[in-house]
Amino acid sequence: MTRTTPPTSLTSLDLVNEAPPTTSLRPLGQRGGGGGSRNLVDQPRWLADKVANTRRAAKPQPCPRCSAPTLTGPDHDTCARVVRVDTTSVDRIHEIAALLTGCYSYNLTRGELHYREPHHIHSANQTEPIHLNHQCDMNGATLW
Repeated sequence: MTRTTPPTSLTSLDLVNEAPPTTSLRPLGQRGGGGGSRNLVDQPRWLADKVANTRRAAKPQPCPRCSAPTLTGPDHDTCARVVRVDTTSVDRIHEIAALLTGCYSYNLTRGELHYREPHHIHSANQTEPIHLNHQCDMNGATLW
């Protein structure tokens, strides 16, 4: 009776010729920049893209429907939804007129979009620019 030994090298297992999965090194560290050491961890490209898309900052992106320039980003820190707003800011009179037509308004603060609650709308201390959620033009007619 002959005894076979298991293969000991990777070439005998035919694992060397396989292409490695697409990965990228991304630093993972503590929140808040606590001065700890940062470890490099292999992340798949799809996961790195997903993390990049969930960042809090608003990013300029053209509207996929009408190609108008817009800002896209989450509207809150927790339980957020991704919103698309026009790049041009409006004053409070136009904001109230837009609210009456069903539009939402957002503040652009430190590059982040923040939904304007009713107590923000009647506040006299408005210093951040006000942006309205994007609505595509209808047959070339502007909405405002």
